[in-house]
Parts: sequence; structure tokens; C-alpha cells
Amino acid sequence: MKFCYIDESGTGSEPIAVMVGVIADSYTMRVTKSHWSELLLKLSTIIKREIKEIHTKDFYAGNGPWRDITGEQRSDIINAIFNWLQERRLDVVYTAVQKDIFSDKKSENKINEIGSLWQFMALHIALSVQKKYQGTSMGNKRKVNPKGACVLIFDNEYRESKQYIDMLLSPPDWTDSYYDKKRKQEKMDKIIDVPHFVDSEQVGLI
Repeated sequence: MKFCYIDESGTGSEPIAVMVGVIADSYTMRVTKSHWSELLLKLSTIIKREIKEIHTKDFYAGNGPWRDITGEQRSDIINAIFNWLQERRLDVVYTAVQKDIFSDKKSENKINEIGSLWQFMALHIALSVQKKYQGTSMGNKRKVNPKGACVLIFDNEYRESKQYIDMLLSPPDWTDSYYDKKRKQEKMDKIIDVPHFVDSEQVGLI
């Protein structure tokens, strides 16, 4: 079983919005979370301020604890994060949206059915996870990957959570083709139960 920790950035005035999930295996999840806490401590040492969580909008804008950091410190922080991901060989799933194009196409039936930009990105994340972990296609059947089931864990989004849960419980039929759903296969069968929405301060990997 796997756990996908997901957060978004760029939903304000930025031209590009992104949503990224870091996927940890159930066997290594606790160790991974512990190591993430150690990484935050390392970053705190670099800038000599306590870091409890990372918000990229603050990091790139130089706000909050990232205020007045030098170019060298910024480079060290980025390298530390990517080295951390590489060393643990964690899977990463992401989606990026050019917001002006999304806005222009919002009236189209499928996008209108999805709703907001957040819903659009979150659905793409779920479909990508489903496609990755469901197993290989074999004609009209599928060789199922028994270890591929995944729990989706998002940062708190109270305004979006109910609609998203409803959509994953009953996805539009046109999403079936994204992951080549077979005739007797349940929709989104690699997404466990319903997505969870938590406080990122309490779940460090978000």
C-alpha cells in the first residue's frame, strides 16, 4: 500500500498552477516522515530560523522564514530537497496548468463538469496514480498489481473536499479511457476509500 501526500501552488495570481504528490510506501512511510523532519531541521540550520513546513509561494517570494536568505542559501536549500528525494527514490506525481488556457476552456463540457482549477489538478493526480499502479494491460484483462493501492492525502481544502470526494466515488465515464479501464474493472480501483484532507503542520510531507 502507498500513501500520496499532495499539495498545490500557484492558485493565486501566478500564470501557472501546479499540484505535486510525494508517494511513500507503507513499509517505509514512518521512516520517510522521520527523515523529512530531519531535513526540515537541516534547512532550519541553513537559514538559522525554525522551519516547520515549506510553502513554495513563500520560499520563492522570500516571505516568512525565507526573508533575506542569500542566493547561496537558496541554492543549498533546493539541492538539499532534491537530494533528499533522490536518495529515497520516492515516486513523484505532478500536474501543471497554464491558467489562462484553463480559463478559456472552462465552458467546455468536460472541464465545466470538473469545476474549479483545484478539482481539475486533483483529478489529474488521481488518474495518474491510478494509471501508474493498476498493473499492466493484457488484452481485455489486466495483470493486477497487488501492491499498487494508494491513499490520497491532501492539505486542508474545506471548500473543495466534498465535491472532490463525490467525484472520486463516482468519476465521469469519460475518465475511464485515461487509464484504459477494462470492462469488469472497478473505476479508480487503486485509490483506497476516499481522499483525506489534513493539516500540513501535522503531516510534514504535505
